[in-house]
Amino acid sequence: MSHAHRSPSLFSRLLGWQTLVLFLVMGVALAIELHDIHDPRRGELISGQVLLATATAQLVPPPHVPEQAAFAGRTIRQLSAEHDDIGLREEQYSFQIWQADGRLLARSDGLAETHLFAPGSLPVQQRVDAQDWVWVAAWNPGHDIWAVVGHHRNYYQRIGSRILTDVISLFAKTFISLWLALWLATRFGLRPLRGLARRIAQHGEMPLSVWNELAEPAELRPVVRALNDYSTRMAQMREAERCFFAHAAHELRTPLASLGAQAHALAHAEDGDERVRQARLLQQGTERTAAVLDKLLTIARLDADTMRLNIHAFDLTDLLETRIAEQVPRALEQKIDLGLEGPPHQRAHADPALLATVLDNLLDNALRYIPASSRITVSHGQEHGSNWICVHDNGPGIPAEDRQRIFERFERGREACATGSGLGLSIARDIMALHHGTLTLDDGDGIHGCRMCLRWPDAPRPASLDRMTSGE
Repeated sequence: MSHAHRSPSLFSRLLGWQTLVLFLVMGVALAIELHDIHDPRRGELISGQVLLATATAQLVPPPHVPEQAAFAGRTIRQLSAEHDDIGLREEQYSFQIWQADGRLLARSDGLAETHLFAPGSLPVQQRVDAQDWVWVAAWNPGHDIWAVVGHHRNYYQRIGSRILTDVISLFAKTFISLWLALWLATRFGLRPLRGLARRIAQHGEMPLSVWNELAEPAELRPVVRALNDYSTRMAQMREAERCFFAHAAHELRTPLASLGAQAHALAHAEDGDERVRQARLLQQGTERTAAVLDKLLTIARLDADTMRLNIHAFDLTDLLETRIAEQVPRALEQKIDLGLEGPPHQRAHADPALLATVLDNLLDNALRYIPASSRITVSHGQEHGSNWICVHDNGPGIPAEDRQRIFERFERGREACATGSGLGLSIARDIMALHHGTLTLDDGDGIHGCRMCLRWPDAPRPASLDRMTSGE
């Protein structure tokens, strides 16, 4: 099973994080509540015992005789036992009643082993632990009767366990209720996503422009816009691929048909001279077909973002001399003056292999479209930290209405001959974009001619720079 299938849904993620936050908040609240319950001054665990001590002190009437004090202590103990649901036994309850002058008025029967706490010996209304007992002392309003009430630790612990159970039960019920509310809120809150998913599944039946008109939550609008843009780009890519393959098939159909015809003519040639001529034509056709295929492969690499630059320093003049020398036989055959102008040695930073492809395409175009006895001059130089190369001819030039169109793929210009693939200038422009440079078409001398100029910055770049788009 793939990792995508094991990934939790957005609903599970949201509910999980909300559950974690709820658990932490409830846990902190529970800890605070338990701390407050066990507070030795104001906690719920000690508050009942404080009330018993205060009531005992207040129930002793003047003139504060021992019999009345003993009656008050027994009455409070009996009332406490009657209203207790935990099971307070007589031996687990103790009281002491003192006069302010330190005279003991009354105490619990049979508990002589417990400590005696004279007036002022204990903090008022605050828990004190001593000899397995928990004690609380209080004064009456006149501050002349001191009462001390104690519970055995076992009873005190049972009270604590009961309160803890009740608090945890309440928090558990609250947690479950809130979790169910979160579950419902998350479930219904994510309904717009499910609706968007349905519309995405149906986008073939719905124009993409309609998506933005739908009443989406504000948080989903960036998603809808991104999907819109992505769908538009995918549609454009599919259309570009369709056009590319259609043009490629069209461009290869003619040279392949020509190869078949030349092979047939060679096979049926009757004399040696005719066979030599047909073999030469067949070789030329093979070279043209190979050139078209090479350009198609270059475009495929450019479109697939797999072309990488190998930029380093090299002698640009040597590269130009080498590429021009390759074209000299063809120029001589067409009686074209092909020359180079520029410094004898010029160092440049670029990918020399790709730059050679650009130069070959420019020279091929110039040799293909200018008439015999014309002139082609390749010039080069540096200025303002940039390299430049110009391929200048005095041929018929390119009409103004074709100057933008000729840089598109499979476009040759209306006055161009039927040969050529219409890919050379497009490839050259894309390669220069990889170098953060430009390929421009300038006017030639006078009325006729054109000048193709390359310009790119000479700053050295990493040797394995990934392909960059022309918009960078």
